[in-house]
Amino acid sequence: MSFTIDGWTSIAGRSYYGVTIHYIDNEWKYRSVVLDFIPSRGRHTGEDIATIFHECLLEYGIIDKIQGITVDNATANTKFMYELGKQL
Repeated sequence: MSFTIDGWTSIAGRSYYGVTIHYIDNEWKYRSVVLDFIPSRGRHTGEDIATIFHECLLEYGIIDKIQGITVDNATANTKFMYELGKQL
């Protein structure tokens, strides 16, 4: 399974993370599904993003299914990947 995670801040100043899962189903059809939409608990740091993502995958029981992760070019994402690697 492949994942994307992206941060978003509302007009009201509330921050969220969207986690999307991408996979090929048993009928060989491409699927892209929003797995979770998570309120941020604080700053958009790599450590926070890694913890949020890791907890999300644990909750859904798919922590061992990671084949790839796509992120944007935000500077926190380098630290996110490093921290996630330590948590796995």
